[in-house]
Parts: sequence; structure tokens; C-alpha cells
Amino acid sequence: MNVLTANTSQKLIIQVTFFAAIVGGIMCDINYGRYGTLAWFFPIYFVGQALITFSPLIPLPGFFHPYFDFFALSLLSYGCGCIKAVLAAYGADQFKPPNVTQIGCFFALFYSLEQFSIIFGIYLLPIIKFFFSQIPTDKPSLNILSLATFLLLISIVILFGTVNYFYKFIPQNKNQNIFIKSFKIIKQSLINKYRRKPLITSTKQPKPKYLLEYFLIDHNCQRDRECDFGRKNICEQTKFIGELQTVIQISFVLLPLSIFWALRTKLISINISQLQNIDTKLPFIGQLPFLPSDQICCLLQPIFVILLLPLFYVTIF
Repeated sequence: MNVLTANTSQKLIIQVTFFAAIVGGIMCDINYGRYGTLAWFFPIYFVGQALITFSPLIPLPGFFHPYFDFFALSLLSYGCGCIKAVLAAYGADQFKPPNVTQIGCFFALFYSLEQFSIIFGIYLLPIIKFFFSQIPTDKPSLNILSLATFLLLISIVILFGTVNYFYKFIPQNKNQNIFIKSFKIIKQSLINKYRRKPLITSTKQPKPKYLLEYFLIDHNCQRDRECDFGRKNICEQTKFIGELQTVIQISFVLLPLSIFWALRTKLISINISQLQNIDTKLPFIGQLPFLPSDQICCLLQPIFVILLLPLFYVTIF
């Protein structure tokens, strides 16, 4: 396999992982809920990890091994992507919505642990790999992959063993997906704005201020099953439109981040060339033997995130 094919395959696996997050979110919203999605895709993730671990033991050369390994990587990346979409939300479901402080502390702790795991993978994982490589065996990499498979198996056992101790969010309306519902509301809002504009001017109804509010022009709570018109006089569509409008506004705010990360990936080759000439001696301290020069830049990002999370949480949020 040449370098071009390897780079293409690597990009394909990454794209599958990011696309699977959308699929996991849709399945979570339609029928299964967050715990159901984790229960479905954690075993798929484990099967992919187990296949990629024990595939070197299968003595079938030629056509079998490259495509079998790609199949295992596809299962692993697909399961990882679907899990990534609902894992943090599953933890946040354990707090009631009024407890905004507890939810904020949970997400701060979640992302802090994620950065600690990055530091663990960069600095401590090579030490563990070196320790396992000293074990006498024909395939040293099999020991390392077996350790990862064993840890993943422990995670699955903990997930299924603690099912009765956690709250499980179940979708109230299983027949309608939130993405499809949002698309229908945006579509109907555009239709009401441009095709039914004379209807607004001919009546005493005030002109909507935002685009999504045009959906409520011909909305009747008495004919909508989602609205609680009789008892609590709650319009579910008005509530959902407000939440959808907030999501769209946040998406516009975060839109430049995608451009930033896209440009940042192009700088990897420049960073590699800079790492070859970097001076790792710290002022007044000198060279640290436990801090290799090729890992300084990789360690700085999670360290800065860990330091800035409490600062942002205390001063801003």
C-alpha cells in the first residue's frame, strides 16, 4: 500500500467517525434514547477493537488481511462516532434542568478529564507500550492492543452493570425526529413569509420579528397534539421554535471555529518542521528529561485547556 492510499484511507476513517456522530444523534432522538444508543454501539465499538486486535493472528495473507482490517477499522470508527454524540449528554441527563450550576460543573469536569486523557495518551501511553513490548512474544503489538480491548470490555461491563443507578432519557415522540421537525418548521416559515405575506397585512396580526415566528401564523394549538391547550395552556411549537432559534444563533457564533480548525489542520506539516529545530530548555530550569521535544506542542494544548476551564467558569459563566 503506497503513501497516497494510506492517507486517503486515514481521511476516510476520520470522515466515517464524524458522520457517525450525526447518525448516533438521529438514532438517539428517534427511538433508542441516549442509553439505548450507547447500549447498541458500545458492543459494535468493542467488536471492531477486538477484530483489529486479533487480526494479526489470522494466518490468511493477500486479499483477506487489508480488507478485513479496513472492516474492523470501519466498525471501530462508526461505533466511536455514534458513542461520541450521546456520551456527554447521557451524563448531563442525570441532573435536573434547573440545576444549571451542577450541569456546568459536570461539563467542565468532563472536558477536563478529556484533556487529562490526552496528556495520558501522549506521555504515559508510550511508557506503557515500552513495558509491554519487553514481554517475550512473537507479536509485541498484540499485548498493547489486548490491553486496550480489555479496558474497553471493563467499560462495557460498567455501563451495563450500573444501568439501574442512572436516569435514562426516553424520547417522548418516537415517530418524529428533531432534525426532520426542524427542517419542516424552517420550510413552513419560509413559505409563510414569502407566499402568505398578504395574509399578514390584511389582518390585525402583528408582523413576526424573526423568521421562525412566521410558522405560528396559521398555527392552532387546539389542532396540534403536542400543545397542551386545555390544561396548562402551553404552546409546544412556540417553545420549540425558541429553542431552535437559540441553536441557530449559537451555530452562527461558532461558525468561524470550523474555518479555524480546517486551517489549523493544514499547519501540521509546518509544525513538524518547527519541532525539529525547537529548543526544549526551559528558562532557569534547563532540559527536562521527561519532556521530549516532539511532544511539547501536543502537551501545551490540553494543559492550557485545563488551566483556562476554571478561569472561564469562574469569571465568565
